[in-house]
Amino acid sequence: MLKQILRKIWHKWKYAARIFGKVNSFVILTLFYFIIIGPISLLRKLVKVFHSKGQQKSYWVSPEKENPEGFKNQF
Repeated sequence: MLKQILRKIWHKWKYAARIFGKVNSFVILTLFYFIIIGPISLLRKLVKVFHSKGQQKSYWVSPEKENPEGFKNQF
């Protein structure tokens, strides 16, 4: 008899703990995002705006002309 009562209490406790865990993780992850990730991303965007190289149309870097002597004795 006591075992059945304790079993019901145990199952209700596990159910409540699962709900508390989900709420807790949601709150912790939300705070983590808004306190740490959000401000860091805003700072990175601001720094990127201030460090832009101007009005470049492309970031292509022309390769250097290769000397045919460099193809000899590769190994």
